[in-house]
Amino acid sequence: MHLFCFLQIFAGLLVNLPSIVSWLAWLKYLSIPRYGLSALQANEFTGLNFCQGNSSRPTLEAGCTGEFFLEMQGVDYSTWGLWQNHLALGIMTICFLIIAYLKLRFIKKFT
Repeated sequence: MHLFCFLQIFAGLLVNLPSIVSWLAWLKYLSIPRYGLSALQANEFTGLNFCQGNSSRPTLEAGCTGEFFLEMQGVDYSTWGLWQNHLALGIMTICFLIIAYLKLRFIKKFT
């Protein structure tokens, strides 16, 4: 339960990632949900415009795009930023599968 809360905090679900103090910011790289959430956000919000035809407020026009939202969340929405998340998830999957295999391979058998 505590690990799940830790992963949620550093995934950006409970706390905005740019607002985390610098000496704790490195913990976001250990959060598995962060990579999936960042990839999903980069995929869905890139190219969106939330203020269609609203020219009465030109000062908010920069805040009406999906890219602005992603920058506020601290998500890299470039092509490499999107694939970085996929690569990180793939590497974590391979590492955890190797750890699980080794743990099962060298377990003491009772029979």
